[in-house]
Amino acid sequence: MWDKNKIKEVFEQLSTFAKYLIVGLLAAYLLLLLTDLLFLKIIYERVYQLVYNTGGVSNAYLIKALTMAVTLVAYLVIPIIAWNFIILKKKRFALFLALVYCGGMMGLFILSRPAPDQLFNILTGEPLYRYYRHPDDGHIELFPADTLKHPRLGVPLEKLTLEVAIEIEKRAKAEKKAKAEAEAKQREEMIRRQKEEEERRQKAEAEAAEQKRRQQSEISETGEVLGRTLETIPKIIAQDDFESGTLEGGTGWKEPLWIKEGYAAAKPSGEAKQGNYVCIIWGKEKGSYVMRSVDLSSAIRPRLQFWAKPARLAINVLSRYNADYAIVQISRDQEKWELVNTWVAKSYEDEIKDYSYNFLDFDLSSYAGTPQLWIKFTVFEKSIRMIGDDPMLYVDNIKIINNK
Repeated sequence: MWDKNKIKEVFEQLSTFAKYLIVGLLAAYLLLLLTDLLFLKIIYERVYQLVYNTGGVSNAYLIKALTMAVTLVAYLVIPIIAWNFIILKKKRFALFLALVYCGGMMGLFILSRPAPDQLFNILTGEPLYRYYRHPDDGHIELFPADTLKHPRLGVPLEKLTLEVAIEIEKRAKAEKKAKAEAEAKQREEMIRRQKEEEERRQKAEAEAAEQKRRQQSEISETGEVLGRTLETIPKIIAQDDFESGTLEGGTGWKEPLWIKEGYAAAKPSGEAKQGNYVCIIWGKEKGSYVMRSVDLSSAIRPRLQFWAKPARLAINVLSRYNADYAIVQISRDQEKWELVNTWVAKSYEDEIKDYSYNFLDFDLSSYAGTPQLWIKFTVFEKSIRMIGDDPMLYVDNIKIINNK
């Protein structure tokens, strides 16, 4: 039989031991918690100092946020690394540790890059650059603060000072001002040249108009023009009947030949109005043409005369608004063209109908005195047809005459 006093004594000893054990466990837990807090504090302070000294982050709230994020990551990752790398000695954690370290250094490098106009850490006041002053012209080169020597010259670099920073700022403002003045001067020069060009153009137009007015006003009742009689003024200014068999014939033109685009030629044909040759222009979608210019500086009431006949003009069976057509235009500058005459297919029956020749005579008196007047014949193909069945325009015996 157990002695009741003995049992009571053992129970009291066990109770005392349990109390001490619980107190010890609580003390150990508190010590571990205190160690964790101390570990967090050390990490936080270290990270905060690194971010603070980079100079790339200037906002205190942002610094604290970055520090807290990095601290929590480090708090969670470091024990795992220590357990697997130091205790278990797993080799793959060495690579992981290296990657984490490299990533941290790259992050600090990115944070350490200052803003374009930032020369000092706005929190610590420490310079973010070192400098080298060239002895020949006093030019100042800036390098990151961790660069100790000039990369090309190998001479030591000095820490940036407030005086040098002020000098750099003054030079930058002077260069910016000089650049702005140069750009303003360039714009003014451009505007001046445009104005002069416009004045020269207006003057040339005024002189041409005045010359034209004088020519028209100096025609007297006795038939004298600028000191000459009308009989001495040539009847034909320019002409081409295409009997040369090429686009290089004719007389009186400023160019040695007709300028063409697309399909055009002087061909022997029974369709010629006079002689054996005629100029034929075959149409294409963007237009085939021939053009040539004439000098009307001394012309008296000039006129454009020629024979023309369109053929095989058709409408587009898929669109009633598209049809083949041919036009005659004149221009002083090849930019603004005046329409002289148009031929256009009006119905499907036009496709099988050949037009007859027409003699066309146009008054060019408003262009008298023009040093260069362009004449252009163009054919457009807008219908759908077989290859080789293109719309055409026959042009023959072109003349520019003085209407004496």
